[in-house]
Amino acid sequence: MPPPTVPPPPGVPAELPLRRGHVLLVGTGSISVTMLPTWAIALRTWYGCEVRACLTYSASRLVNPDALAVATHGPVY
Repeated sequence: MPPPTVPPPPGVPAELPLRRGHVLLVGTGSISVTMLPTWAIALRTWYGCEVRACLTYSASRLVNPDALAVATHGPVY
């Protein structure tokens, strides 16, 4: 995993026990999907994870796939 660019804030674990540092975020039609871009940015900056994302059709109506693509630095499936 590449080194994180910003340390996590107090109260947040300093490390994630991921061997390869890959995370897949899957969004469905719940309102909480609107926070996926925030989670993607946090995982990338605090932990240096490589993040990919998938959205259902319902989720894509709640969060813009382009916003998630910018947050993950990759395509949204």
